[in-house]
Amino acid sequence: MEWVKVRCDLFDHRKIKLIRKGPKGDTLALLWVMLIAEAGKCGRGGALMISENKPYTPETLSLLLAIPESVVEQGLELFARLEMIERDAVIRIRNWRKYQSEDKLEVRREKDRIRQQRHREK
Repeated sequence: MEWVKVRCDLFDHRKIKLIRKGPKGDTLALLWVMLIAEAGKCGRGGALMISENKPYTPETLSLLLAIPESVVEQGLELFARLEMIERDAVIRIRNWRKYQSEDKLEVRREKDRIRQQRHREK
């Protein structure tokens, strides 16, 4: 997907305020926005996946986002504690629908499919 929703009051949210007041706070707030953007690019419902069966790791996130791995790990631990992500074998953004209107995405895909079908029929 080419877009995700970012609220204008993002930096007024209590969790973001807590993150920014801590060590490396501004970098971790930036990491959060970058994770949302990466999850949007992945198009897997908030799961951070490189491919169908290969999830992102702190190391791959560090390389792609140009943030030291130790800071990425610190951020992931903090985001998990604040219940912003779920972290098992795959890192997932919690409440993904807040950042991506998947219902609108499905409507768009259906319209694209119908348009493509009409084009082929011509």
